[in-house]
This record gives sequence, structure tokens and C-alpha cells, in this order.
Amino acid sequence: GGSLASIVGTLALLDDDERDLIKGVIINKFRGDINLFTPAVDFLEKKTGKPIIGVVPFIDNLGIDDEDSVSLDDKKNTSHEGDINIFVIRTPKISNFTDFDSLIAENDINLKYISKPEELINADLIIIPGSKNTAEDLKYLRSSGFAEKIIQLAKSDTAIAGICGGFQMLGEKIIDTYHTESDNDFVNGLNLLPITTFFAQKKLTTQINIEVVDFNFLNSHIQSNNLHGYEIHAGVTDTKLKVVSNANILGTYIHGIFDNDDFRLKFLNAIRLHKGLKPKEHTLNINLLKQNNFNRLADVVHNSLNFELLNKIIGL
Repeated sequence: GGSLASIVGTLALLDDDERDLIKGVIINKFRGDINLFTPAVDFLEKKTGKPIIGVVPFIDNLGIDDEDSVSLDDKKNTSHEGDINIFVIRTPKISNFTDFDSLIAENDINLKYISKPEELINADLIIIPGSKNTAEDLKYLRSSGFAEKIIQLAKSDTAIAGICGGFQMLGEKIIDTYHTESDNDFVNGLNLLPITTFFAQKKLTTQINIEVVDFNFLNSHIQSNNLHGYEIHAGVTDTKLKVVSNANILGTYIHGIFDNDDFRLKFLNAIRLHKGLKPKEHTLNINLLKQNNFNRLADVVHNSLNFELLNKIIGL
């Protein structure tokens, strides 16, 4: 009933010239028997005067990137009861949480999004994710007790990783002369990496293609080729390295870094070895897995829409 009310209500609130721009309606994520929905389709077409182009069913375990943190509440907290425990700090301004979907796909990884420092039990890796406001999330880490706990665990050789805003938080200081994110001229970082970040007025957005990254992490030497991802951030950090590491601490601006199969395999193997586990020789092909999921979605949509009507609407 909610979808019917939404469609009828939305069209009723539009001005006539705006309503004329609506040529048809597609209902998405339908749950239940589509045959039982036929009377509702007839009602909508009669009530609104707009044709129903199709009804796309809800697809279980679709396996493609969700919309940003709007859907984080619906995300399963634990992927597997695996050998490796990974905790992602759920900061108030968390962004780009899909960075970690490829980690969840590994069958020996137990990944959880956590909101309390006391949940950091038997952590093998702690991840500070990207942020829509690094200064605010850094303030949250301190007020919640996460900062103190993360620093304590880092000293005891627990692996810590920061992505984008999380990378900035791991540094010594964040300079905000233009007050891009706060009223403070600077904020102190967690001081786990020897870097300083300078916030700029203009945000950097770029695709990343790197021939090779070469660094040490948890006493393992990691060299990975043909790294792909993207960067989107306001700060500029005083290093030319795309991956910065210091013993058990690692930071990078690269979103999607764990989607690179070779990098993910070697990164996780460093953690496995650090824990006394046997390293893996092979890993999942994440890009192939995603492509198969997109093809699955395309097939469902194709079979759900009236393409004869759609082609007529768009003039084909």
C-alpha cells in the first residue's frame, strides 16, 4: 500500500506542466506474488493516467554496491565466523563503507561495524573508514573512547588501517586554515603515522591507476601491481606515497583498494601470518563477481519491463 500512496501522492503534488513530463511509472523492489499485484497496477493506471512500465522484484543478495551509508543499517554486521576479526569504526559521518564489501566476501573474514570501543575484542585489524567530515569524526573518536583504545591496541601490535578521512586521522595533525570542516585552525590526529594533512578549499576527485605499490606491513613485504581505485577528499597530505605504512599501521586515500584481488590477498596474508595462520594462495575475482551480479540485475530488469511501451515512450 505504501508504494501506491507514494506514487499517487507524488503525482498529485506536481504542477500540471511537471506531471506532463512523467511518461510512465516503474515500481522497484517488489516483494511477493506479482500476479496478486495486477489489481493494484490497474488502479494506479486508472487513478494517475500514467502507464505502469513494469514491476521489478526485490532481488535477494544482489551483491552490488549499495547507496552510501543510507543503507548501512540494513547491512549484515557479521560476514562470517572466520579466523580474522576485522572491526570497522562506525563514525557518525562515515562514508564509502562499500570499500569493505570485498573483505566481507572472503570466507575466513569476520567483519563487523561497531559503535562502542568495548566491542574491540580480539581484533586482528581495526579500520577507520572514510568520512564526510574528518574533524567531526576525529572529535567523536576522542569523546567516545575509541581514540584511546585504538592507540592502546596499536602499541600492542594490532593492525590499524585508515582509508581517506581515516588515513588523515591517523596522522600527527590536520591543518584547516580555511576552516573547511571546522572552526579550528588545526586538530591533532592520533599520531600513528608521520604525516600532516592540510585542508584545501577545493576537493580532489580522481581515478587512480598505479603500476606498483611496495611497502612493509606487519613484518611482511607487500608488492602489488596494477592498482585501481579512486580518490575524493579535501585534504592534501605531505607524502607522495599512495600507501603509507609504519609497522602495523597503514593508511591510504584510495577508495576501492581492497577490490584489487592481488593487493587484498597480500594484505590479508600479512594479517594471517601475523596471527600465525597459513597464508592463502588464491582469492576471489571480485570484478568478475561484481560483473556477474550486474548481469543478473540487468536480466531481472529486462524481464520485468514492457520494452515495447518503453521504446514507444522514448521514440524508438
